[in-house]
Amino acid sequence: MSEPERSEVSDGERGRQARGSTQWSKTKLVAVVGGGIAGLAAARRLAARGDLEVVVWESAARAGGVIATSRAGGFTREHAANGFLTAAGGAAELAEELGVAIEPARAAARRRWIVRRGALHAVPGEIARLVGWRALAGVLAEPFRPRRQGGGDETVADFARRRLGQEITEAVMAPLCTGVYAGDPEELSVRAAFPRLAELEAEGGLLRGGAMRAVRSLTGGGGGARPRLAAPAGGMSALVDALARELGPRLRLEAPVVAVEADERQRAVRLADGRRERCDAVVLAVPAPVAARLVSDASRDLARVLDEIRYAPVAVVHLGYRREDLAHPMDGFGFLVAPGEELRILGAVFESVVFSGRAPAGQVLVRCMLGGARDPGALELDDAAMVERAHQDLDRVLGVRGTPVHKHVIRWPRAIAQYTVGHQARVARAEELADPLGIVLAGAGYHGVSINACAADAKRIAHRIAGRLGLPLALALVATALACSSGSKSGGGNAAQPGDAGGDKRAPAAGGAASSSGTLEVTVEWLAPPAALLVSPGRNRCGAALRPPLAIDALGGVAGAVVTLDGAARAAPPAASKAPPAELAVVDCQVTPRALRLARAGDPLLVVNDDQRRHQVSLARLGDEAAPVAIVPLVQVGQTVAVPLERPGVIRATTAEDPAAAAFVVVPEHADVAVSDEHGKVRFDALPAGTYTVAVWYPPLAKGEAPIERRAEVAVTGGAAATATVSLAPQPPK
Repeated sequence: MSEPERSEVSDGERGRQARGSTQWSKTKLVAVVGGGIAGLAAARRLAARGDLEVVVWESAARAGGVIATSRAGGFTREHAANGFLTAAGGAAELAEELGVAIEPARAAARRRWIVRRGALHAVPGEIARLVGWRALAGVLAEPFRPRRQGGGDETVADFARRRLGQEITEAVMAPLCTGVYAGDPEELSVRAAFPRLAELEAEGGLLRGGAMRAVRSLTGGGGGARPRLAAPAGGMSALVDALARELGPRLRLEAPVVAVEADERQRAVRLADGRRERCDAVVLAVPAPVAARLVSDASRDLARVLDEIRYAPVAVVHLGYRREDLAHPMDGFGFLVAPGEELRILGAVFESVVFSGRAPAGQVLVRCMLGGARDPGALELDDAAMVERAHQDLDRVLGVRGTPVHKHVIRWPRAIAQYTVGHQARVARAEELADPLGIVLAGAGYHGVSINACAADAKRIAHRIAGRLGLPLALALVATALACSSGSKSGGGNAAQPGDAGGDKRAPAAGGAASSSGTLEVTVEWLAPPAALLVSPGRNRCGAALRPPLAIDALGGVAGAVVTLDGAARAAPPAASKAPPAELAVVDCQVTPRALRLARAGDPLLVVNDDQRRHQVSLARLGDEAAPVAIVPLVQVGQTVAVPLERPGVIRATTAEDPAAAAFVVVPEHADVAVSDEHGKVRFDALPAGTYTVAVWYPPLAKGEAPIERRAEVAVTGGAAATATVSLAPQPPK
């Protein structure tokens, strides 16, 4: 691919020049259109490479797309997904990298129901009552039924009828399609919507293939613990908010893109305010119909294929009740409704049962879904009619004696992509047409509708962009490892400018650095580290692997180093901290992240219990462990305790079960303090010209050892960015 011409200098390029970079014309710029979970996760992984500039353009005033959490009257409401499974490579792993504490769903959430013939049936416990003994007996013959001949795609309903029978299709598979896609089993593709079912058939049938996988799992061939439902302790918004904070100025809100201009040589995004921003690649992380409109001028064929991907509308109705007004014991996740029932709701989730803190004491929160492919006209109801219908349907199923004490309606006209027959071929064709244009498609419309799928898809997107731009494969592999490393949790992901981890939000002067101010970029290195420092030293008392003593990437950067800047014009502390509290999570006896910083003395530190054990966390000032700052007892999973740290310094945090696995909290004296990101990078902007001392601090590598400290002098001018490289490698004896 040829390098795009740079004769037209856009606002974004002027900004890069003004920041003093001498390599601005060689840096590849990726424009991510759409700030939902898919766009944010992809942008984060692309930015982690270190050789790309990334800008996310989002039309709304907040990031997250459909993922949002709101609160009113003591109720916590999820506007879309309320959680995710803790599968490897998915949202739980992303949350851990970002330092977002998650809480598992309560044990009662394993119990679920299907409404059929006017009654609730627990699944799988009451499956015989749900479908009848004859249908259940017919399932036993499933392993002996022949596989489908001729290849090609088929609907979920056709697949289920062929393998399991009509009764199972209506009573089980149809509600399953409703719960995942709000979709119609007569239209959804089994290969695209439920690929595991097609795989099991290829392995000898659903029962035989499922049994073989269970055996492999029990004998160690299945890999890892069984996924469980979980969510961020503060609601799903905590995940996208953490992504937005890490991206920092890379995320541009209220900046709608109206067109993507692209051909085989160059590309640009055109904004609603008239700006035209040149770029080297585009990630389209918006719903397929929106993407079709944006690329209609660049490729009518691509727009036509994208327009074929349909979406189902869904309305979410939250209803709060006094607990005594519900006859049902409310001891499960919720229920789905089979087709043909005299109910308009598709199902309901008992939100306050699944996760703690979702409703005031003595009250419950129920979330109802209406619409979907089954009943798209439901969204034509006004809010009052929709609330009344949901309330009536809940009364029929649960027995409601009173009226709702809380009501809230959310409408998503384009909620969930429908993976209808031929979906995989459509996506393959769309990607084939998009690739020569330097466009990569991202989001729930293509390779998975779940939060996990969108988070995991960021890896594929990063590889595709790297291949399209001809970037080094080794660097792409390093970036993949870095994005999954523990160093990302240190709070310095976005070049670790002061304020990224909670602090002063100073911005460079308009149009770039003025002649009297400049930028300092610090790289913390450890050259040729001993192999022993890069591997886990064993397992702790809770059975979890201890983290390696050194958090380091393959390029030599150290994550979690504390960088302090002292010089001619030390920044004053902010008048008031606007950053969220720094947070330590206790997981499997260990306190994470390895190092974090507070905005200033007096700000709260949140300590969260994120596993099933009781813990006691000790906070002690380094070098003064005999006089602990605080001892925090943690009992409940997800319990949060706020501890103000009044004096500057470094606090050592440990648990009673694993005192060797310490984490460190930095309470800075002033604003020019940051924690290095996974590349060992820190950047300080808007610095007055002068000579500065860069002090780098790294936690002790073993209990009883001293922290590692290094210092360097550097001059900052108003011209090009000043750089300083500080090595933490062992120094030769003098």
